[in-house]
Amino acid sequence: MHSLLTFTAKELKEQFKTFKGVIVFLVLIIFGMTSPLFAKLMPDLLRMAGTGTIIQVPTPTYLDAYAQFFKNIGQLGIIVLILVFSSGIVTETLKGTAQIMLTKQLSRSQFILSKFFADVLVWTLSYTVSAALCVIYTVYLFPGDRPGHLFLALFCMWLYGCLTIAAVILSGTLFKNYALAAVGGFVIWGLINLSSLLPKIKDGAPSVIGSANMDLISRHLSSSAMRMPVLTACLLIFLLLTCACLYFRRREL
Repeated sequence: MHSLLTFTAKELKEQFKTFKGVIVFLVLIIFGMTSPLFAKLMPDLLRMAGTGTIIQVPTPTYLDAYAQFFKNIGQLGIIVLILVFSSGIVTETLKGTAQIMLTKQLSRSQFILSKFFADVLVWTLSYTVSAALCVIYTVYLFPGDRPGHLFLALFCMWLYGCLTIAAVILSGTLFKNYALAAVGGFVIWGLINLSSLLPKIKDGAPSVIGSANMDLISRHLSSSAMRMPVLTACLLIFLLLTCACLYFRRREL
C-alpha cells in the first residue's frame, strides 16, 4: 500500500510537470466558466447574427446553462481526457521507466492502479473546480431557479469521467503505440456508450450516467432510477482495471 501511495503521488506530480494535468484543468475551467455565459448570451448572439430576419429565441433559463455544461464536459471534455491520458502507460514502457519502477517494490498491478488513481485525481480536481464555477455563474446569471438532483447529476458525470479513464488505462496496456492506445481508448469508450442501445439493459447501462444529467436536473428522472447505472458503472470500472492488471502481468516490457 505504501508503494502504491508513493508512486501515485509521483504520477500526480508528473501529470503537472508534463503539462497534462494543466491541459485538463484549463480546458475544464473554460467549460465551467463559459457554459452559463454562453447560454445567457445566446439569444443576443443569434439576433446579432440575423440578416433582417426576425428570429424568435426563447428566454434562456438555468437549464440551458447546465445543458451546455454537461454537453461540453460529456463530449469535448471526455475527448480531451482520452487524448491526454492515453499516452501514460505507453510512454513509461517505451522509455523504459516502467521497468525501473517495477524493480522498486512496485508490483505490476500497483503500477496500473497508480496510473489510474493519478489520472482520477487530476480529473477530480479539474472537474470539481469547473463544476463549482458553473454552479456559481448559473446562480448569478439565473437567480431564483432551483434545479433538481443537481449534486447527483454532477456526481454521475464525474463517475462517467472515471469510467472513461479506466477504459483508457486498459487500452494503454493493450497497445505499445501512442496512436493505437488513443484509438483503443475511443473504441472502448464508444462500446460503453453503445450499451444504452441494447433494449434489455438500456435503463441500467453504465453509459446512462453520462447522458441522463439533464433529466435529473429537470426532475424528469428520479434519483432512484440512477442506482443501477451507477452500480454497473462502478462494476465496469473494476472489471476494466482488473483486465488491465491481468494483461499487464503477462506483458513483456
